[in-house]
Amino acid sequence: MVQSRILGSEDLVTAGLVEPDRIEDIRRVAAEYTVALTPDMAELIDPAEPDDPIAAQFVPTVAELADATEDRADPIGDQRCRASSIAIPTGCC
Repeated sequence: MVQSRILGSEDLVTAGLVEPDRIEDIRRVAAEYTVALTPDMAELIDPAEPDDPIAAQFVPTVAELADATEDRADPIGDQRCRASSIAIPTGCC
């Protein structure tokens, strides 16, 4: 059976996308975020290239766990005030 997805830290190491010495960092990231990619996407990654742009998008790093000062709890700024209400006009009484 062909594996349909690469899931988690162990699969990333087995696929050659992560060095075994990074597995604990990847496990920490995987505890917070879903880690998954397809074999087709994995084939596009060059493990020998440390700055591979596709790996940068799909292979997690421990840096993803760091909170930056510009991070916001509501990143798109659409948090609603709990005291507000919405009026929906209808054609009925």
